[in-house]
Amino acid sequence: MFRGALTQRRCLVPADAFYEWRAMKDGKQPHVIARRDGQPMAFAGLWEGWRAPDGNVLRTYTTIIITTAANTTMAELHDRMPVILEAADWPTWLGEYGGNIAALLRPAGENVLRLVLTCSTRKTTQQLRRRAMCQLDRTPLSDVALGRGATRTKRDVHCANSR
Repeated sequence: MFRGALTQRRCLVPADAFYEWRAMKDGKQPHVIARRDGQPMAFAGLWEGWRAPDGNVLRTYTTIIITTAANTTMAELHDRMPVILEAADWPTWLGEYGGNIAALLRPAGENVLRLVLTCSTRKTTQQLRRRAMCQLDRTPLSDVALGRGATRTKRDVHCANSR
């Protein structure tokens, strides 16, 4: 499905943080990972339109996040991680400048990421997200995109029920 996307349909997938789940004897343990500098990250992504059997291209799109081998920090949790592009690499990835895109498909530098939160599996994903955003001290990108939080403080929106 994504055969031509690497050459023609690359995109950035913004995120505040991402989850990784470590397999444990009694289930999986979630970990929230974010940039050490507190900035949002941009994952290397590809997108593709959907073509119906009759040949019509529908306005339905599929996006993937490209993964690579884990750096030392992430290897403690998993053997792979998303490709995280630095801002200086965005134009190359998006095809605005020439360059070797294959060279961008590498693990993040060792000091780029930090473990924000580790929780028991009894927490829901939404509870984990709220707690992580409180620790990151900002409104999640999804709330900004939906126009939420403009007149509320981070503590009011995210931290009231996250403890």
